[in-house]
Formats: sequence, C-alpha cells, structure tokens
Amino acid sequence: MIEGCFTFVRGVGPARERELRALGVGCWEQFPEGGTVLSAALDRRVREGVSRMRELLAEGRLAEIALALPARERWRMYPRLEGAARFLDIETTADGGRVTVIGVYDPGKGPRLYVRGHNLGDFLKEPPATTLVTFNGSSFDVPILRRTFPEWRPPPVHLDLRHVARLAGERGGLKAIEDRLGLARPDHLRGLDGMDAVLLWDRFRLAGDVSSLRSLLEYNLYDVVQMRTVAEIVCERLGAERGTPWSPVRRFDRGDVLLDMTRCVEGVVSCAPRIVPDAFDDAERFGRMKDEG
Repeated sequence: MIEGCFTFVRGVGPARERELRALGVGCWEQFPEGGTVLSAALDRRVREGVSRMRELLAEGRLAEIALALPARERWRMYPRLEGAARFLDIETTADGGRVTVIGVYDPGKGPRLYVRGHNLGDFLKEPPATTLVTFNGSSFDVPILRRTFPEWRPPPVHLDLRHVARLAGERGGLKAIEDRLGLARPDHLRGLDGMDAVLLWDRFRLAGDVSSLRSLLEYNLYDVVQMRTVAEIVCERLGAERGTPWSPVRRFDRGDVLLDMTRCVEGVVSCAPRIVPDAFDDAERFGRMKDEG
C-alpha cells in the first residue's frame, strides 16, 4: 500500500493525493517520468521523493519509510511491518499510577505476560522491535510505561489503532469495534472493561482470588491478540477506500495462538502463591527512583 502513497512529499496532502487519483495516478508507477501533472516544482519533488522511497524499500529500511509519512498515514506500512510488529496493552490501578499487567504479542514470538510482584521488570528485557501497535496507547499505555520505566524506549514506529480505526469509520473502544467486526470474545470475558480489570486485580491483591487473576490475564491477552485482526481489517478497508487495496493471503485468527495464550496465562497463575501484588519490582523501583530524583 505504500506504493499508492504520495503524502510524504512536501506539498502533497490528502486533497492533492485525491487529485492525483482522479488524474489516473494511483501509484508510483503511474506517475509519468516527464511532463507536468500538478506543477513543475511539485512534480519534481514527487519524483525525487518516490526515488528516495524506492531506495529505502530496496534496502529494507522500513522504519525510516514509516517515519517519513505523516502520522495519520503510517497505517499504509502495516502490511510490510506486521511481521515485525509488537502488540502491547497494559492494565493499571484505578488511578493509573501503577502498572499491574503488561501483555505483549509478537507474530514471530507469541504472547507474553509481565505481572506486578512477579516479573514486571523483565519487560525491560524485551528485544528491540520496529513497530509498536496499541489501542489508545499514545495517550495511555506509552506515557504510563515511560513514567514507570524511564529507561524504556518504545519502538520507533507507533501505530495507534484507535486513530487508524477512526480513519476507517470505526469509533468507540476496542471491544465495541471487535463486536462490530464480528470478533467475539469467550462468554466469560464479554462485557469486561478497564474498570473490571482494576477490580479483578484488587480481588487478587486483597483476597488472593486466583480465578480473578486468571480472568485479568485472559482479558489482557485478548486485548493484545485481537488488535492484530482489527489492524488487518481496518488497514485493508482504508487501502480499498484509497484505491490501493491489500488483501492478506490468510487473515490472522486468534485460534492460531490460543494454545500459546492459555499456556502463558497458566504459567503465571501457577506462580500465584509467590506473587506479591503490592511489591515494587526491582526494575520498577529503580525507574521510579530515577524519575523522582
């Protein structure tokens, strides 16, 4: 889909791009090597920009290409970046002051969970990734993680699905969007939201309720994994609307990783007697000391 984008060129915005499509120029290959399409100066910038983008593609420098795009257009790179993407979601205490759970999923590595009082600091050992995919993460997840772990740096490219979905006409929270797209969750997780996640953690913290911990971890991982399917659907829709359709050969289905999700959850639940919910993880304590000092 990146080959159908021209908005990385100074002076070409969404209106100019629509003008190009109306003139029969829907992708880089269709932009003529000579003559005037928009204006002499703008055409020169388009040809130079396309040439540079082709060089970056040939060299596999995908993050640089994504960062050259306006933020609202970075969804166009998703088909190329999906395999190197890291999907992430966090749960916190009611005031957002403390991270309780971090769920992570990479297509090549599978799901992981980092839990307060258990292994939260191990999140800092995550290997580098090219792309971060969240839902409302630019306003919530990323700022909280940066405050909790000041030494953590997010991947260079961040795709916030809340904004991408809105471009595709899908408003509301992740669960509402999932329902409209037919991505049902198991019955015992349907209807749960962020406040329920807070209550589930408190039941585990105060009463040692292991079933609440299990539900919280499942809820978090479903948020993480479902984002991949949502991303494919909304990016495919946006591509079709803009005349540069993309259809995955086989759309991702959470059933592909359901067994891994179950093992991940049960691995943490089996350690429940040793989890100290109110304890600072060493890495978190160090991060907070740096932040406050």
